[in-house]
Amino acid sequence: MFKKIKAYHTTIINKGVEHVSSEFDKRALKLLNLISLFGGLVILPVVIVRKLMEADYIPIFIILLAEVILFTIIYLNGIGKNQVSCLLFLFVMTTFAYPAVFLDK
Repeated sequence: MFKKIKAYHTTIINKGVEHVSSEFDKRALKLLNLISLFGGLVILPVVIVRKLMEADYIPIFIILLAEVILFTIIYLNGIGKNQVSCLLFLFVMTTFAYPAVFLDK
């Protein structure tokens, strides 16, 4: 069972690597996929559960949108749109910081 999970993990991490030529770009793409996968499967669900326990429902919509965008980044890398996915990641991380700070105040 763990071999199957590891195979899925490796497949997702390596999505889009065949579309880039330099070794640096391959490593950067693998790191972006890893961050998106870890954030979408581990971090954001924990934050959603925490917000539900606190009965704070407004940030959940922002968190769900971030979840969708993280999986969109992995999809874009898989079809060879690496530059678009990197720009989307940078845009999302900087844009979502503002509502998070605003809602915490």
